[in-house]
Formats: sequence, structure tokens, C-alpha cells
Amino acid sequence: MAAKTYELRLGDFAFPRTLANSRANFRLIVDVRLVNKSGTFATAHVVMPGLDTYWECDRDRVREPNFVRGADEGVEFSTIDMGRIDEWERLILLVKAERIHSVQVMAFDVNREDVWNRLKDVVGQIVQSVLGRPKALVAKLPDAVNNDIGLDALGAAAEDVETHLLKRLGNGDRILYRGAAMADGGTLEIQGRGTGGRYRVRVMVNEVGD
Repeated sequence: MAAKTYELRLGDFAFPRTLANSRANFRLIVDVRLVNKSGTFATAHVVMPGLDTYWECDRDRVREPNFVRGADEGVEFSTIDMGRIDEWERLILLVKAERIHSVQVMAFDVNREDVWNRLKDVVGQIVQSVLGRPKALVAKLPDAVNNDIGLDALGAAAEDVETHLLKRLGNGDRILYRGAAMADGGTLEIQGRGTGGRYRVRVMVNEVGD
């Protein structure tokens, strides 16, 4: 089967309305499991909005440049105002694959100094090069570099580092929510209970032309 180009975009993120302000500061890790051009499974990891920033939703920090808290929905949810997030930050992944299998989203509280920030301070551009790769992964790279899911020149070594760092990040109570959904095209809605109540994430999966 010929590979197609898929675009995955963040459509919505909602968190518990009663979540403490001190925890309403978010960074997402999105894991995309796909069937690559060789017909085998692979996983791509994306950090949103990036290693050097996060989405601020603490009501007491409304003047911060990265403040993106939106309207409340009923008594259950508060939301991120997607109008405050530019098109680049909404883009999760652009990838060539036979098909997208599933998507997992983890939401982290980054209000205090956390693993990412400590690692960023220590290894800086090295971590950024491994975990902050360009989102447009299909940019006409030769397969030896593209490696079916857009890995950079570090190749399999990059995946090993990613796995280690993701496990380190998952320690303790830093994960607020983890959820997943099988991909069948269109919009995936991921909902479930996490710290402080229910969370909701919508991911749009579209096939795009080359």
C-alpha cells in the first residue's frame, strides 16, 4: 500500500474547572502510533507547545504572554482558547504513513521546575534536537534520514533517548492526565479522569496532498 501524508492538529484541550491555579500550566506529549512505509509499526513523539514554553492557564497570571485560558464550559470544564494558539502550535505532526493507528496524549503540570526544564538547562540544544524536531517531518528527505517517521540523523539512537526521557518525565505526580484513542480519520476525542476531574482532548487527523 502506498504511503499517504497525514496532518494531525490539536483541535481542543479542556481541563477540570476546579483544577488548582498552581497546576493549570500545561505541556502535552502526543504519541502517534502509525504503520510506516515498510508496513511496520512506529511511534513518533511530539512535545507541545515545545521544550522552551508551556500553556499558561493560571487565572492569576492573565498578563503573561503565554496565557491561553479560555471560557468555562458548564461546571465541569475550563478550556484553552484555541484562538490564542497560532497555526504552528496547533500542528502536532505532518507525516508519511500507510495509516495512523492510534494517538495517546499526556498532559503535564509544569508550574514548578520539572524534568524538562532541568534537562533543557543541562543539555539545551541536544535535547531540543532530539525531542524538538521540526513538525513537518515529511519534507522531501531521503529515506535514510527520514527513516519513515521523520527521525533526524540520530536515527534509532534518538528513539532510545526519547524513551528514556519520557519515562523520566512520567515519575511522581507530574502527569495530570493520560488518554488514548484509535484513529479512524476525522476528529479523535479523548476523554477521561485525571488529576482534579475530567480532561478532554480533540485531535484532527486529515489526509493531505503531497
